[in-house]
Amino acid sequence: MLSHSYAERNFTMNIASTLNDFSSMSHAQSDVHELTSLVPHAKNQAARIMRLMDAVPFHTNIGTISKMANRLTGIFANFSHKFNPRMAVSSNSGVVAVSSFNGRDLPDITIRISQIATKQKNVGSLLPTNAQGIPCGEHRFEIEIDGKKHEISFFAASGLSNERFQQKMADAINAAGIGIRAFVSITSKASGIYSALNLEAESTGAGKNAQPRFTIRDTTGSAVSLTGINTIYQEGQNARFSIDGEKVQESSSNLIDLGNGLRVRILKASPTPVVITQGSNPQAMQDGVRQWVRDFNSLLESAKEGDKPTQMFLRSINNTTHSNRSILNGIGVNISYNGFLMINESSLVVAARNGTVERFFTQSNNFISTLNQLVDNL
Repeated sequence: MLSHSYAERNFTMNIASTLNDFSSMSHAQSDVHELTSLVPHAKNQAARIMRLMDAVPFHTNIGTISKMANRLTGIFANFSHKFNPRMAVSSNSGVVAVSSFNGRDLPDITIRISQIATKQKNVGSLLPTNAQGIPCGEHRFEIEIDGKKHEISFFAASGLSNERFQQKMADAINAAGIGIRAFVSITSKASGIYSALNLEAESTGAGKNAQPRFTIRDTTGSAVSLTGINTIYQEGQNARFSIDGEKVQESSSNLIDLGNGLRVRILKASPTPVVITQGSNPQAMQDGVRQWVRDFNSLLESAKEGDKPTQMFLRSINNTTHSNRSILNGIGVNISYNGFLMINESSLVVAARNGTVERFFTQSNNFISTLNQLVDNL
């Protein structure tokens, strides 16, 4: 263990060092705590020194502020990359909607839709829901879809109603998992309640060689003929479209890749072409302004307890914001009584949508040029 005399000398040296250099405050505080455990009679003196050290403010140096300020003004040069990732915009989203866009440079694309892709749908006969008389026993039938044949069967007990028979057939088709959805629909008429079996391809697209996408026929029993489910209500077809006036293309899906990271969804045919252009992203810009305001206020907060050059920079920043109040208000940013910035959400939404935010960050204005000059002079 250290002797008292050695500890006292070491304590005195540490106090002297601390008073000469408060930049080593954390180290000195640690030493004081350690030494008080070694020199009990020096606790009162140590407490006095600790109070003196706590009373001395920690000054943020201009170097730290300079780094923060440079990050802040760097947004001006990189706004589009950081906070306004360009988005693809459809001139008529009711005809062609943009599904996704992860590219950068997108030339204008003109697309004309002559036909959308559809699913084949079969609708069976309307049968009185509760009527009976369907033959009992095993029923087998064959469904051919996309060139593949599938045999499906189910057993019908005696006394089944029409609706129960249709439902058992639907359950058997769904259990086969062949890309066709089956369900029973109910229709009310003045004469009573009726049910019908429905089949629908799970995906859009036409069959090969102008043939139906799927067919269904009885092999044992009479389930198909009794339900009338081999009646095509809507044929499956491919989407037909042309890009920039070139030849017509086809797609079995309404979700189409147009290159440059752009994917669109065709919603309906139209004689009027749709133009896909690259535009701004209002929501991303709103988020960008909120982040910029948070960073700006963090800079002001850090500079409040700064050294003399930092205090001078802070005064210049406050003068700049107040003299450009109208410019900031235009993007939904207000100035509080203490110089900190606040978001006016309703004004920000409007400014992001009408292009004011984008112009503020990407075009020269007095606020940006003055702020850049202040930062450059740090």
